[in-house]
Amino acid sequence: MIRTVSTLPLIAGLVALGGCTNEFIAAGDTVATATTGGTDTTTSVASTGGTTSTATSLGEGSGDASTAGEETTSSTTAADESSSSTGSGPICGDGAIEGDEDCDDAGESETCNADCTPASCGDGQLNTTAGESCDDAGESDVCDDDCTPASCGDGTINMAAGEMCDDAGESDVCDDDCTPASCGDGTVNQMAGEECDASGRTARCDADCTNVSCGDGVTNVTAGEACDDAGESETCNIDCSVSMCGDGITNATDGEDCDDSGESGTCDDDCTAVSCGDGNTNTMAGETCDDAGESDVCDDDCTAVSCGDGNTNEAAGETCDDAGESDVCDDDCTAVSCGDGNTNEAAGETCDDAGESAICDDDCTAVACGDGNTNETAGETCDDAGESDICDDDCTAVACGDGNWNELAGEECDDGNDVDDDFCANDCTANAATCEILLTNEPVWGVTAFGIDLRDWTGGTLDWMGCPNNGCGVASFYCNFDPVAETLAFGTTSFGALRVVLDPGNAGGDTYPTTLNGCASLAEPRQMTNAPLGDNNGVTILGGGTVAEALCQALGYADGVIVREGTINTCPEAHALTSDGLSWDSDFIESDGFGAEYLCTGLLP
Repeated sequence: MIRTVSTLPLIAGLVALGGCTNEFIAAGDTVATATTGGTDTTTSVASTGGTTSTATSLGEGSGDASTAGEETTSSTTAADESSSSTGSGPICGDGAIEGDEDCDDAGESETCNADCTPASCGDGQLNTTAGESCDDAGESDVCDDDCTPASCGDGTINMAAGEMCDDAGESDVCDDDCTPASCGDGTVNQMAGEECDASGRTARCDADCTNVSCGDGVTNVTAGEACDDAGESETCNIDCSVSMCGDGITNATDGEDCDDSGESGTCDDDCTAVSCGDGNTNTMAGETCDDAGESDVCDDDCTAVSCGDGNTNEAAGETCDDAGESDVCDDDCTAVSCGDGNTNEAAGETCDDAGESAICDDDCTAVACGDGNTNETAGETCDDAGESDICDDDCTAVACGDGNWNELAGEECDDGNDVDDDFCANDCTANAATCEILLTNEPVWGVTAFGIDLRDWTGGTLDWMGCPNNGCGVASFYCNFDPVAETLAFGTTSFGALRVVLDPGNAGGDTYPTTLNGCASLAEPRQMTNAPLGDNNGVTILGGGTVAEALCQALGYADGVIVREGTINTCPEAHALTSDGLSWDSDFIESDGFGAEYLCTGLLP
């Protein structure tokens, strides 16, 4: 038997039989190889006219399917090594189309199957190179007829796989499980207009595959609906329950104003709104009575008559009722009237003794000297709501020597004794200044200040001395008077400059300056000046003495000293021109310092 095979594979086999020799086998050479088992194989290669022939003899016991002694001869034409010699059969997969082969791409390709037939979906040959995932020679339960795996939702109907439709997902005619869309099939298909699908009516889904909704006009007993009239009706509530007064659902169509499941604070038990005066007592609404209006036992607010309840009931004899005492109504429900013997504090009465008494004025206020109401029963001689030129602030008539200093009556002092040469003369004129007379908290330069008023003592040329929170602070100024020791001490305890208001020649009058523009100058002498230093700016005082003595003598004291002086300050300092302290001025040059604390001693003779 003679078989025709491809030369190249045979040569490779021969090389293998030869012990994998690396020697080149030339045309006409003979290759001999001995093998175990008693089999000799001889191969000869001859070349004739461009054709190479190889002959192989197989000995007995070779194990080949050929009969011992058979020869196998193959030839390869140099012009086309892939072609078989005349008389040989086609070989599928050798890359050459031969015999009955439709194609041969030396294996599977996009257009040719491995069996050398054209690649075609449905031919039963799986060709992955051609894009086939499967090929069952048509539709099967695992493979579509387009050679893709059967999968619901791939857009290909595969009835063998149980699909009745496949629209590549849910559609208005096909469910996403590839069954026809049908209300009641248990599959919700929103594309088909289904809101739900419970395979029939349930507590959440109607039989038409819409969600249960009270008010849709369809009574769904399974969902607990007793009725459904597509909204409120005379017989059906908006929550799809049967309308009934007392059910807790207000049904206006059924004539209900309210429904609180019985009587409540806003609803009667007949489902009408609570209304005081309807003649129906509703205790839940706070009614204690309802006489359909005011009566001698029932107010028009449906509460029992009671003075102090805030409801005036004339039928019960009340003049007023402000829920207790008010500025127009007494707590006995009568109108307020000072002198009625009923004290009404809300009306401004602090007392009411039905007229003037030792503790109560006739205007129903407690007796108080200074209230402007003279109460002789209480011992008042007069009462001008404070000091006046005829009445002292203790509600007695003005009298020099009564010990009550009354400036409005022209008194400079009143020490209540008959010693004429002490601080206060018997005619109530002051022999010397005291802290009570001097101290003032009037604003100076338009700012808060505290100091002593010197205008009446210095001829109006040195108006004020103190602390305006510029230099020394307000709280640091002090004034101490000792009538026994006959001393007057004043000044600042701080290290800030003690200030004065200077008014040379009294040109500025008797008022304090109201604006602060800085330190005093020739142009503005009433601006800020420092208290005088002991050197008096080097100015000689007419009449002799020191600047402290001049200041203290102006205040009615025999002697005076500067207890403490401050350091340099940019504002100028004041200085005395005369020993009586009635004329003051300044050089309006930056100060070398300032007087901080002064002490006046001994009364002038």
